[in-house]
This record gives sequence, structure tokens and C-alpha cells, in this order.
Amino acid sequence: MSLRCLPLCYTEGQKRRAPLSQWGRWRDTRSLQIDYPADLTQEVGPEELQRLAREAFYVRLYEQGHISSGRAGAMLGMSRSDFLDLLGRYGVSYFDEHTDLVEDLGNARRAHS
Repeated sequence: MSLRCLPLCYTEGQKRRAPLSQWGRWRDTRSLQIDYPADLTQEVGPEELQRLAREAFYVRLYEQGHISSGRAGAMLGMSRSDFLDLLGRYGVSYFDEHTDLVEDLGNARRAHS
């Protein structure tokens, strides 16, 4: 079986247009098809699978630094703060853990001097 993404996907495949209210205009989108075992729908319904696939997709793109939290939230039809909550459910931090806090503090002190 294949899983079809909902209209707000932004990936490879068939081109679509979906509104992004944050920018107030239409943006080209594409759909993504994912193969999965047929018996999986006995455990999880097709709509739930679509939701999970979309969430995981945008969480991973955010985690890898490809999209902002605001854009990911908009693509999922939720606010940025709701997307940040979703990151927590996926165990993804919205803080840049590679940031050198000592260096940042030094930069902030120099900027205010």
C-alpha cells in the first residue's frame, strides 16, 4: 500500500499549490508517496498514518536545519508554538545545542560595551 500525503506537503512528486497564510500567498508544493505494509492500517488508520508521516517529515527537516519552525508549523497547519510543542513530543530540542554559550555571552557583552 501507499500513503498519500495531504495537500500541504512540500516534497518530491506531483506539483500542487497550497496556501501558506504566514506569507499570504500561494506556494508551489509537491506530494510524496510512502510505501508501508498493508496490515499496518489494522493498528493505525490511514488518516493517522498520514498525520504521523507529515509530522515526522517536517520535524526531521527542522531538526536538520532545512526549514524554520514557523514554516514547518505553517505547512502542518499549526502555529509556531504548537510546532515547538510537537518537537518536544518527538524528543527534538528547539534550542541550537551546538551553540557555544560562553562565546555567545562574550559577544553579547562586547555588543553592549
